[in-house]
Amino acid sequence: MEIKSFSGSLENINADITAIFYFEEDENTFLNELDSKVGGVISFAKKQGNLSGKKNNVYDFVASLNGGLKRLALVGLGKKDKFNAQAIRNAAGTVIRKFQTEDISSLAFYLEGDEVLANAQAVVEGSIIAEYQSDFLKSNDEKKRKSNIKECTIGASTEVSPTALANGKTVGDSVNLGRTLGNNPGNIMTPKGIVDTAMEMCKEVGMETELLDEAKILELGMGSLYSVGHGSDEPSFLLSMFHKAKSANKPTIALIGKGISFDAGGISLKPGAGMEEMKFDMCGSAAVVGAMKIIGTLKPDYNVIGMIACAENMPSARATKPGDVITAMDGTTIEIINTDAEGRLVLCDAINYAQSHHKVDYIIDLATLTGMCVATFAKIRSAYLTNDEDFGNLVAETADSTGELVWELPTDPEYADLLKSTYCDLKNIGGRLGGTITAGLFLKHFVKEPTKWVHLDIAGTAWDTSGKSHLDSGATGVMVRTLPAIIDKMQNQ
Repeated sequence: MEIKSFSGSLENINADITAIFYFEEDENTFLNELDSKVGGVISFAKKQGNLSGKKNNVYDFVASLNGGLKRLALVGLGKKDKFNAQAIRNAAGTVIRKFQTEDISSLAFYLEGDEVLANAQAVVEGSIIAEYQSDFLKSNDEKKRKSNIKECTIGASTEVSPTALANGKTVGDSVNLGRTLGNNPGNIMTPKGIVDTAMEMCKEVGMETELLDEAKILELGMGSLYSVGHGSDEPSFLLSMFHKAKSANKPTIALIGKGISFDAGGISLKPGAGMEEMKFDMCGSAAVVGAMKIIGTLKPDYNVIGMIACAENMPSARATKPGDVITAMDGTTIEIINTDAEGRLVLCDAINYAQSHHKVDYIIDLATLTGMCVATFAKIRSAYLTNDEDFGNLVAETADSTGELVWELPTDPEYADLLKSTYCDLKNIGGRLGGTITAGLFLKHFVKEPTKWVHLDIAGTAWDTSGKSHLDSGATGVMVRTLPAIIDKMQNQ
């Protein structure tokens, strides 16, 4: 879908259908003037209850405007005092998905009002994210949901920022890259498949990479990462992707994603019902790959290392067993209580490597880590833990601004006591109670002073099979937008 810009009057915009945003219970001078031009169609629709202004409410009609017929759609944004970029992003996506299968080839958004015009980038993001279809593996093209919209114009009475449109396209495409990684099944998106996709992206944006294979992982003493994939025929990998700041003496942040291409649970086998969704257990790595595409394209003045720890967790005669004791890269000995608590095992060695070899100042790790997170926050918020209040607040505020909501969990030392082992340094699981907290505190054990760290558990937000008005079912690409936004804030501090 080509993104174009337009400046001028609504009457002169050229598209098969033109969408206009408006707020609930707001006296809109522009719509009142438009109503007089289209013969009262808008006021009549209000009386009939068709124009509520509520979020994602869409009312379309054909009217005579400036001597010709024009198809218009009025799109609700909800209450003005609750408005944010996510509201217009979702509303734009709803419009695209509503009309994309109709016999039209062009659609326009006409942005009226300062609040709306300031969010032109979000309109583009929402449009591109909504255009994406998860049914790309269907063999019969006729059975795929197709988008007929070839051209999307962002218009206003004044000039729309070209930078906003270009950045919106970059972000939207990058979110969809993360979604494609997540939606592909485990037999296609193997650990090597994830790594190959990431390296191809890095080649496109000009980023250097470093790939550690199993031999190097073992040589470096990453027994924790290695233990997870030991039961699989698929080799494990640790990939680092490097974006370098233009300025000297800039700090370095590592974005570390869990890349379990399929999680059967290992010897602690998962129940069969719903196991097919465990192809999504690599969505932490998908978020990092998508975010690094944005970072590699927009080139912030900050040192960023994207790291993905990739393995497949399967049962076999070679697989790690409950009761086994493994040794992480920093020498920590870990008693395996449950082999289905594997994400933390690949992440802890990636955290070790980020500090010992890459000398990072900050770490954000992302993982579909615990079912308890889903039980607590459903599919609405991700959880986070941190060892630094200021860094945690920055991450949380940025996530709120992008609409990818998070909530902080405590790090009281009493929770860490649940991970104590009789036989060695740590257990890999602290029991069912407080599972999201103890999983995060397991990772915190490997974070050395003075590194500042945030852990994001995206187990509930990484995929959604219910289908939304603005988003197709499957992987959501959560945190692809937030991570670069965090970097943007940090470079300006």
